[in-house]
Amino acid sequence: DFIMHKESCSKHEAILKAKKLLGESIITQVNEKHKSMTDLNQTFEQLRKAMPVKETAKVNQYLKERGLYDAKLEIGYNPVGGQTRSMKNCIIFPLKDQSNKIVSLYGRSINGDGHFYLKNRKGLYPGYLPSETRTVILTESIIDSATVSSVVLTKEGNQSWATLALYGTNGFTT
Repeated sequence: DFIMHKESCSKHEAILKAKKLLGESIITQVNEKHKSMTDLNQTFEQLRKAMPVKETAKVNQYLKERGLYDAKLEIGYNPVGGQTRSMKNCIIFPLKDQSNKIVSLYGRSINGDGHFYLKNRKGLYPGYLPSETRTVILTESIIDSATVSSVVLTKEGNQSWATLALYGTNGFTT
């Protein structure tokens, strides 16, 4: 917009000028960032396929205690680490941007070892709220949001209700 107003040109012309000013290295970096987001979506799909965990009684007990057996919930399990090594033995939740794409992951340890985010945490859980939402239940943590969604909201079947996690007591984000 700055270029468009400063040089009195169309938006398209301004974009072309900005592209020229930035050069190919910036465009390549943006493309690489987009590629890693795609990889993150693929990573979560693999973790989601690990649910339910039939062979691990400890995971199933944890899910039962938290009320997280609702199939509508987007949760996964990370038994081995891999790309998300710090989240080994964690229940995994996707954090999403406004276009509903996964931009980060949150892991909650089933061993009581805490919780983990990928670097540069961003996105919301369970995602940005639909426009038809009339009542929002704010929860302190992502796991609380998932539990409330599973136990209360899905049983109500009311689309005008939603939950939103605040990332802890100090976690308000823009």
